[in-house]
Amino acid sequence: MVIATILQYFVTPPYLVKTIFKQKFWKNFQYAKDLPKLTRLPFMAPDSQSKYREGLTVPMGKVSKPQNAKTKAKSKPLTNTKYVNVGYQEYLELSGQQVPVNVRVTVDTSTKKIVSPREAYEDRVGVNSSYGYHVRLASTFAKVFTESAYPEGYTKTLFVSGGEYHHHNKHPKLPASKAVDGDCLLLIVSKWSELERLFKQDRLEGVDDVKQFFDGEVPVPWGLRVEDSAMYALTKLSPA
Repeated sequence: MVIATILQYFVTPPYLVKTIFKQKFWKNFQYAKDLPKLTRLPFMAPDSQSKYREGLTVPMGKVSKPQNAKTKAKSKPLTNTKYVNVGYQEYLELSGQQVPVNVRVTVDTSTKKIVSPREAYEDRVGVNSSYGYHVRLASTFAKVFTESAYPEGYTKTLFVSGGEYHHHNKHPKLPASKAVDGDCLLLIVSKWSELERLFKQDRLEGVDDVKQFFDGEVPVPWGLRVEDSAMYALTKLSPA
C-alpha cells in the first residue's frame, strides 16, 4: 500500500493531495515531496493559466428516504454529484452533468464540463503528451490479469525477470515477444518464484501452472534489479 500511495502521489496535483489521500498516508510523502516532480505531465506543470484542471468529484448534501408510519426518515450520502474540487476556494459546479462521487476527472473550467484527458491536452506534443499512469491494486494473483483498465482486457501478457540473483532460480522458457501497434500489454516484472508462490495461494481451478498466464517474455540481462528490469524491458518495447 505504501508503494501504491507514493506512485499515486507523483501524478496527483498538489492541491488534491489532502483530498485524495487519507491523513494516515501523509507521512509517506515526507520525503517523496522533495524528489523531482513529473513536470512533463500537463496537470503537474505550474501552469495556473490553463482552463483545464484535474479534480475530484465531491458529495454535497444528502438525500432522504420517504417517511412512513413504521420507519423514521434516514439519510444516505449521494452517489452522484455535480460538484468538483479543482483546487479553487469553492467547489466548481458542473453545467448539466451528474457524475459519481469520489472520481478523479479532468474539467474544462470555462464550460464547466468534464472532458477526456486527450481532449484537454491534445495540444501537447512529444514528451509533453503523456497523461501519467494509473495505479491499480489487485487483491489476488488472478485479479492482476483479469481486472484490466482496458475495457476489452489485455491483448498480451509478458513476463520480465527482475530481482533474480541466483542462477539456480531459472524460470521456465517462454517465447520472446515484442509489442505491435494496438497492443494493450501487461508486463509482469518479478522473480518467477514469487509468482509461483502467489499462484499457489490462489488455488485456481482449471489452471495447472503459472506459465499458462503468459504469452511470452521480454528477455533482459540476468541479475537486474526489478526497477532496472522494468526500464530495460520498456526500452526494448519502445518503437525504434
